[in-house]
Amino acid sequence: MKDMLCVISIASHGIYMKIFQKKGTAVKIIDKAVHVSLIGKEVFFEDKLTFNKIKEIIDTVKKMKIIAEGYQTDKIVVIGTTAVRKAKNNYYLQDQLKINTGLDLLVMDKLDENYLAYEKISVSLEKHLDDYNEKNNLIVYVGSGNISFSVISNGINIYNTNIEIGSLVLSDISDKLNLGTKKRNIVIDEYIKRHLSGIFRNISDIKIERVILAGKFFDIYIERVKNKKRIDFIEELTREEIFEYNKKLYEKSPEEIAKTYNIKKIEAEMLTQKVNIIKNIIQKFNSNKIIFVNFKLSNSIAEFHFFKNEKIRRKIEKDSVESARKIAKRYYYMEEHVDKLEEIIDKIFNKVHKTHGLTKKDRYYLTLANIFRETGKYITLENYINFSRDILEASGIFGISTREHFFISKILKYFEEDILELENSKSISKEEKLSVAKLAAILKIAESLDSSMEQKIADLEITSDENDIYFNVKLKKMIFLEKLEFEEKKEVFENVFGLKTHLVINK
Repeated sequence: MKDMLCVISIASHGIYMKIFQKKGTAVKIIDKAVHVSLIGKEVFFEDKLTFNKIKEIIDTVKKMKIIAEGYQTDKIVVIGTTAVRKAKNNYYLQDQLKINTGLDLLVMDKLDENYLAYEKISVSLEKHLDDYNEKNNLIVYVGSGNISFSVISNGINIYNTNIEIGSLVLSDISDKLNLGTKKRNIVIDEYIKRHLSGIFRNISDIKIERVILAGKFFDIYIERVKNKKRIDFIEELTREEIFEYNKKLYEKSPEEIAKTYNIKKIEAEMLTQKVNIIKNIIQKFNSNKIIFVNFKLSNSIAEFHFFKNEKIRRKIEKDSVESARKIAKRYYYMEEHVDKLEEIIDKIFNKVHKTHGLTKKDRYYLTLANIFRETGKYITLENYINFSRDILEASGIFGISTREHFFISKILKYFEEDILELENSKSISKEEKLSVAKLAAILKIAESLDSSMEQKIADLEITSDENDIYFNVKLKKMIFLEKLEFEEKKEVFENVFGLKTHLVINK
């Protein structure tokens, strides 16, 4: 084992290869290659990858694979980011790449991509800034097709969202505007402000104390602001430096910028759009210092590959739960009720998980389902669970993928609906159906024990034998509604787990 990894990224502006080697506690880049290609622009206008573009990608990956094999790398990872993700026929590329190269293409979920960015940025800044975990930090990750926002407060991720106004979108607007550079920039400014206004409203109750920027082509910008040939991984800038430099660029066309700074026109276009985005963001917040992190997705993938860490996983889950609770509070969720159910769920899960093949991840999904379960009641009491599912799926919880959001949404769906209807669901696998059924059944029986939302049960002990499970409760107050709900819902639990279910009231 040489502890070497090759990461090939199929991105909006080209195909990038890096070969990494683990050396002690560090990861070093030992070789890299770039093939420039406007993949994102094609997908933006066509909604698909053309025959020629797919062939170009495959031919390029073949050449990069030969380079990687020359180094005898342990593994080759091929990822597709925004451009590939948005192509409606990306599965054609996946299939043809597998046939022609033997390599699997991982189409990065935008939430996974954001997570890798935020986690790397946070870990780096915790080491660089003594007060990072003591302040409210806004991380802005600007891609070619979207901008992602995350608020880290006291070391915990409490807000995430994503809007589709990345560099390609703004370039398209620029091309359509038959205006002079100054007027065109004014229109783009207005477009950016309109889309950012919703984000700013959502975080208006949070005092943002530091703005952190990351994203492709920012390095070109920072190099010129700082007048450096090569920037550090972390750079600090002042508002004055940024505003002073922006004045030089604001009235220049991409062609003029490309000529002045000896860069490609496409890089100049990206630079122009990022200048507009930066300007609008830092004008909104009073932070004098702006932090730039020269984050690269492939580097983060390599570090994650070499240093998988249980401690980091637990931190991610803690952040996700905290973020979910912050979101649920906006919909006035019943915190005491949720906490009581969490206590009950934990005891049920601990009793059944080993014999029924449930995992730590399943327990985590139950926690999130419990938090979001009643958020839809803020909108309507009728069919509220559908709105709860919508809120969950739209929330973009830090640390879990779009697919995981969908899975938790299924738990909520069958918490309310007949679990037997799961058999008709074509969107999840047989194994997932079984997991959803078990988790929904646990949530159903747990909710029955606090159906009055008054936390009448002082203590719960669960015992079982080969055929039966007993819920032994001590009471603060008499339970009438809870007994009725338990009797109604225990049949589902019995059918799913194969255990005769009993409620035992201890005096």
